[in-house]
Amino acid sequence: MNVKVKACKVCSKEKPLSEFYKDKKMADGHRNECKVCRKAKIAKWQQENPERRKVTVKEWANNNPEKKRAIRKAHSERFPEKQKAREVALYAIRSGKLIRGPCEICGATKVQAHHEDYSKPLDVNWLCIRHHIERHVEKRKEERIAKDNKNRNNLSRQGQSLRN
Repeated sequence: MNVKVKACKVCSKEKPLSEFYKDKKMADGHRNECKVCRKAKIAKWQQENPERRKVTVKEWANNNPEKKRAIRKAHSERFPEKQKAREVALYAIRSGKLIRGPCEICGATKVQAHHEDYSKPLDVNWLCIRHHIERHVEKRKEERIAKDNKNRNNLSRQGQSLRN
């Protein structure tokens, strides 16, 4: 099997074409920077330009209401337990059974309900959007570390069984 490779103009590593985003304007049909470098570049720009990013995201959402609706629908179908927890919490807020408090970290009053456990929809932490996002980033890192540790344990067990 002959796999075509290409060198990334940013990291200079040779990678298979599947590691590059498609781009019809390029001679080979793929961008010159690999997906990893492209994502890093975008993340850096977003961090350096938060206000411009906010405007760009809002403009895209206003210009693409059907796509935005489809993305939301797909997300709620992919994570039904999260959607159910959100709906139960929202209903409880509207009916007065759940009262919004200030952000548990900074005290801001514009807050969101954060669920540590989606099976307990009324057990929420009140966090401003900034701290809510930070908590989910932190949670994803913890999950990634746990997954990596599990994979390492599985590999070491496989190595032990091969030695026996």
